[in-house]
Amino acid sequence: MARLTSLLTTRGSFAVPEPLDRAWTWMEDQGWGSDHDGIWCLIPEPDRTGSIFADQVRLPDAFADVDHDRLTPIAVITHSGDVAAMWRDDNDGVQFVALGADGDTLTLAETPIDFLRLVAVDWPAAFRDWVESTFDVEVPDRWTAPDSDEFTDWIAAVQNDEADDALTEPDELWVQVEPARVIALAEELLHTPYAQEPTEQTIDGIAVTTTPQCHLIPLIRTGDFADDADGSAFEATYGRVGPAMEALEDAALESWGDPQMHQVADDEADHSHLDQVLLGLHHEEAAVWPRDASAIVLCSGQGDQGLPLVQYLLICPTATVDAPVQDQQPTGTVIDDLVAGTPLTDVREHARLVNEQSEVTAVHHVDGTVRYGWTDGAGAVTAWWFTPDERAMLLVFDHESELSLYGQPDDFDRQEALYDGVPADLVALARNRDADEQLLLNCADGDETIHAATGIFFCIEERWFIADGLLRELSRRDLTLADTGLAVGLAPYDFVVGG
Repeated sequence: MARLTSLLTTRGSFAVPEPLDRAWTWMEDQGWGSDHDGIWCLIPEPDRTGSIFADQVRLPDAFADVDHDRLTPIAVITHSGDVAAMWRDDNDGVQFVALGADGDTLTLAETPIDFLRLVAVDWPAAFRDWVESTFDVEVPDRWTAPDSDEFTDWIAAVQNDEADDALTEPDELWVQVEPARVIALAEELLHTPYAQEPTEQTIDGIAVTTTPQCHLIPLIRTGDFADDADGSAFEATYGRVGPAMEALEDAALESWGDPQMHQVADDEADHSHLDQVLLGLHHEEAAVWPRDASAIVLCSGQGDQGLPLVQYLLICPTATVDAPVQDQQPTGTVIDDLVAGTPLTDVREHARLVNEQSEVTAVHHVDGTVRYGWTDGAGAVTAWWFTPDERAMLLVFDHESELSLYGQPDDFDRQEALYDGVPADLVALARNRDADEQLLLNCADGDETIHAATGIFFCIEERWFIADGLLRELSRRDLTLADTGLAVGLAPYDFVVGG
């Protein structure tokens, strides 16, 4: 998922359409993303004056009174401040519209792919080529906007409605529910898989947004206090929503005990997924309650003077609380033919079938990750983990391999080093597992354990990698892929071993 998608979702956007997320991911992979004073922007050239995607686009002043969950601004499209936005229409489809600085409106495109064709008209040729090849469409030299008044009629109606409501509901968001219901929902979400794509649902009357990184529950978000010179607006607002915020904070302490306080890392290179979420909420601190594979996070209060009051509850994988995002990205060497080009969904099905035939107990984690395995009962073991965001880790162990470290001096440190280059949240799946999950042997250092493995591989976006640490060890000892036990480990499966 693109960083821009994650930030927009964090700020309460409805789900970003998959084609748009793919395009933003591609742009970020080209190095077109950059941070400007805390705003994440996508722009192919630094001095460009055309379309600029960003996570904190404000509507033009002519639409300052519009605050609606069906409208999410995503780009500045002219030097005069005209804005492009996603609009969820009456049929729950997503259209792309323009809101002009002069108060005019226009429907730009009625589908995400058509919107990308429009963007490609004046973006670099590389993006035009990517759009045409990825979606099998043609990008025209000039764009003709759809002839539709649907959005214009809708925005006029919204502006009329909000003018009537302006004096009665100054808060942008306030979910007025009993704290016990929020606590119960958080406990339920601890056992709910994360989503491969951002999704929205309502549970017990409470809106929940689910992404590959978290379950997000927005509870309170007020307007900002930038023009509140004497503090009276803040005091009045806190007088209304403050007791509700404090009630949930007290309920969380009573239910889960004292939290760990998490601070956003000073260096951007050290930012975790949680840090990115908190910065999207203009906060640098949150209360965290680790709960096995997932953690409960409460972000509550005002990030800084003049900023909105917010209260968000999150459930996220424990490994993403502190581990830098860059440590969760692939750095290993690609082995494209590891599973003979078999799609990951088919690899998973092979693993499931072999797991059943070998009568190994499958292990299902609360975050939606599943582990399948195989053993010949004589010292050869294969273990697969498949995550809900379509990644995987493969460990093989061959007791006859020269790489077997189990039971040797300093086996924990040496084994841990073989995992170098594997994303931290995947490595966490091999650490400190309960006895009922035992399939692979463990190397131990006191209470810390890590699975013994002679072959360590992982899959990101359908590409298989060998761990950097394992590759270094193979090179140092003049060994080959065959010495990892991979051939034995993959023998029960229906694909050919590469290398």
